[in-house]
Amino acid sequence: MIDLFIKFFLTEFPACELMSFGFQPLNLVSTFAFFVVAYHLYMRGGKLKFISLFVALAGIGSFAHHLWPVHQTVPFDVTAAVVVAFIVFAYSYKELRRTDWLLMLGIGTGAIVAFVLDEDLCLMIPSGLHFVWHVGAALVLYIAGQRIPPG
Repeated sequence: MIDLFIKFFLTEFPACELMSFGFQPLNLVSTFAFFVVAYHLYMRGGKLKFISLFVALAGIGSFAHHLWPVHQTVPFDVTAAVVVAFIVFAYSYKELRRTDWLLMLGIGTGAIVAFVLDEDLCLMIPSGLHFVWHVGAALVLYIAGQRIPPG
């Protein structure tokens, strides 16, 4: 199952930047959006300090995968992202307003579309769109994190 998962993410959706330039500068830089969100949550204090560690782990996992794009780094990237999404939404779902959900849905949809179209648009956009996925995912976590009471 893990082999199929890794094959899907590395074969079906390779990073456009990697194919175009041999490395991934925009993808590496865009992973810092997770660290910005983690810092913001940490500074709000309370249980958000604990949550901020998981957001930072998502950034570390993504950074590691885009710095060393090999099969072994995929689980660090994806697992951390899934865990942090679960934790943030578990703490915030009762506090989210309708406008928050709509905003997160719009940003999240745009991020997913960028992720999926990345490979198809490589010839037109050599840097690809994967960095939009990173920034969009971090923005969604930021919006949800804003509603978590620090206590």
